[in-house]
Amino acid sequence: MANFIISGVKEFNSSLTALDKRAVAAARKSVIEMSQELVAAARREFTTVVSGGAAGTRVLGAGESKGKGEKIMRKGNHVGGESPHIRTGYLARSIKADNPRQIGFGRVATEVAPRAAYGRRIELGFTGTDSAAPGRKGRNYDQPPYPYMRPALEKSMPKLEEINKRAWLGVFGG
Repeated sequence: MANFIISGVKEFNSSLTALDKRAVAAARKSVIEMSQELVAAARREFTTVVSGGAAGTRVLGAGESKGKGEKIMRKGNHVGGESPHIRTGYLARSIKADNPRQIGFGRVATEVAPRAAYGRRIELGFTGTDSAAPGRKGRNYDQPPYPYMRPALEKSMPKLEEINKRAWLGVFGG
């Protein structure tokens, strides 16, 4: 009969506990940074429409400013392009990330989404009759989609992957 002596179990458990703490901290930091990047990217998907001036009605390009005599359009139909236009800015400002929550060993999750009630309708479009509930008018719609969350996620993926990779290299070295 053979006897075995196993030593270092306490130290091994301490190492695992420390690794778990580092993994959760890294995952939390990574999720916060990635969600902030996604919020910013989604907000950049919105365009601004101006009217007046020599050009008539136009969509401002990235980094463009309105010209002399132009005003930001706050009402009216969608003017060109596949992105949603800013009218009041409420929808873009309503895009937020929830507080991160741990969902397992080294796993942390959050939700990045608009808080405006009509955010889903803008992203996916809507065909049908509006609810006749109080505050609604039972109107018929055939509204095309103007996605902003999906394009933001697709454009951000390389940066999100880099943020995640950097976080985990910090845990495991590399």
